Order: sequence, then C-alpha cells, then structure tokens
Amino acid sequence: MEELSKQQIVLLTLLVSFVTSIATGITTVSLVTQYETPTVTQTINRVVEKTIERVVPSDQDPITTVKTPEKEIVTVVVKQEDLTIDSVQTNTESLVRIYEIGKDGQRKFMTLGLVISENGSLMTRENFFSRSKSYVGVYNEEEYELDALYQGKDDPIIIMKPIIEGESAPVFTAVSFGEAETLQLGQTVLSLSGINQDEVNSGIIKSLQKDAEGTGIIAINTTIPPSGLIGTVLINLKGEVVGMNLGEFIDGQIFTPVEIIQLYIANALIEA
Repeated sequence: MEELSKQQIVLLTLLVSFVTSIATGITTVSLVTQYETPTVTQTINRVVEKTIERVVPSDQDPITTVKTPEKEIVTVVVKQEDLTIDSVQTNTESLVRIYEIGKDGQRKFMTLGLVISENGSLMTRENFFSRSKSYVGVYNEEEYELDALYQGKDDPIIIMKPIIEGESAPVFTAVSFGEAETLQLGQTVLSLSGINQDEVNSGIIKSLQKDAEGTGIIAINTTIPPSGLIGTVLINLKGEVVGMNLGEFIDGQIFTPVEIIQLYIANALIEA
C-alpha cells in the first residue's frame, strides 16, 4: 500500500466499494426470494376483489335503483290529471243535494250543501229555506229528511241536520277545508257542482280581492265558467275546499273564500 500512489489508492477504494455494492444486492435478492410468503399477495388480491365488487356493478348498470342501508330512492311522477281526479273524488263524498218536497210529494232541487261533521250536519246558503216546507238531502244516492239546526240572521248560511231513524244512517264524510290565503294568481282550481249529477270545471285564479286593510281575502275571482248554481264548491288540487258560491256575488266566477265560510259556521254553531 505504501508503494501505491495517491491516485492508485483512490481507484482501489472505488473498486472495493463497487464490489461490495454488488455483493450486497445479490445477498438482498437472495434473502427476499428465500423468505417471501403468500400473505402479502393474498391481501392485495382481496382488496382488489372487494373494490371491484362494490364499484363495477354501478358502472355496468347505470339505471339500477340506488340503495343505502336505511332507504331506497324512488322517483314518482304525479300528473295534474291524477291530482284533478283525486280532488274531485274526495269532495263528491262531502256534497249533498237538497230538495224541497211539494204537497204532491214531488221534489224540487234547491241547492248544494257541504257536510261539515261526521253526524251529517251540513251548511249551505239560507235564502231558499222556509220552516213551512219540508226538505230532503240526497247523499251518495241515499235520501233522508233535513231539519234546520241554525238559520243565520246576519250571515247568509244555514246549518241543517239529518233526521234518520233506526240504523239506516249513511256514513258521512266531512269536508276538508284548505286555506284561501295560500292561493296564488295563476293557480289551477276546480269547481264542483251539478243538479242531477256531478259536474266539474277547471280554471285558474284570476284575482284575489283583499279587504280594506289588505290583510284578508274577501273574494276569489277565477276563469271557471259560471254554473249559475248556488252551492258550487271551489277546490284546489290537494282536494281541499277553498271557496264556495254563496250567491254573494253576481258573477258566478267569484267565490266566497273558505276563511269567511268557516267564520259563518263558527258563529252558527255558537248560536245553535
């Protein structure tokens, strides 16, 4: 080593380092090959299989219903026609046709009434009523006698109750009132009327007349063709009564809002 020059010593050092590196690499590869276990490979395969199982079906079937452990997401399309039919069917079950019975026993149609309680009490415009005459109601094709429970002094309504003996009483369905205050211009509404059979017309809210303070609705103006029939009911597409023709307006397209009707009923029940 003493006979070597500095340059030769540097070269010899580099050679030894190179040979050592090669030997180390060979030893490492040999050890890995000798002691490799299948555990690592199996673990990786399982992860890949689980991932594929969860992700691939979504790619293969894009219209499959999305499901979670708690709920299933289902899209339901409701047509306006279906809402109209349901609304009409709901309210025909609360409509009563009122007839006057003549001395000859013949009946004459007078007006429409709304069932307001499960015992069959109904309300309608009071201007046809006379205590010297007899009246019957026809409900779901069943006929029964009617008597006045309350006749308004200041309010234009009458509350009538059925006179039914025995166990032959019909099963009455009380009307479901909505809120005229929630009506919007352009909203679709329906009218339900008819002397001998149910008649339906549709239209939209044309205007909403407010009171002097501008806080409450006192009239609902619609595009529905006038029926000329007092007792015609105005309903929304939820099946709720929002107004009624009580003959308070000359134009048959204008309805008294339900809030005023409910106030009339409340006053009548207090005085009855």
